[in-house]
Amino acid sequence: MAAKLTYDTSKKLFILNSGITSIDVVADLYSDAKEDWKTNPLLNKFIFPMVAIGGQGIGGGQKVSTYVILRNGWKIRPHEANHTLTVAGNLITDDETSPFVNVLGDYQVTIKSVVSSNSLTTSMAITQTDLANIADGVWDEIIAGHIGTTGSAARFLKDIKTKATLASLK
Repeated sequence: MAAKLTYDTSKKLFILNSGITSIDVVADLYSDAKEDWKTNPLLNKFIFPMVAIGGQGIGGGQKVSTYVILRNGWKIRPHEANHTLTVAGNLITDDETSPFVNVLGDYQVTIKSVVSSNSLTTSMAITQTDLANIADGVWDEIIAGHIGTTGSAARFLKDIKTKATLASLK
């Protein structure tokens, strides 16, 4: 069951619970509602009211930012109180209207959206250049500091050099 909201299927509303002043569009709205729609026989009679797009990797450690789209007239209603609601994530509707409706009663709600200004999300990854730089660093490392370490590459190379020198003297 969603921790931060309830559903009014007759009015097509996601109603935020009392005291909720922030939501993550993907975790608190999309993922929680999706689980509820799967497990609640009363909800799964209705078409799931949103779709998430994005998240696909496009290479180089980047992925397309996720957008949650409310469909078929569904909206979000903040709880009835004076407050600022912080909404983290990209949230839009399929009819290009606001995803929010006014609260019931004489309350002032300010909605603060924290969205990605870029349609790409970058994650940390090792590139081919990074790998080449690491390999160069290893090969350029002064071997003298590693000679005494049993089992080290430096020790192995020193032993080969010694054997090659002895073989050339025969």
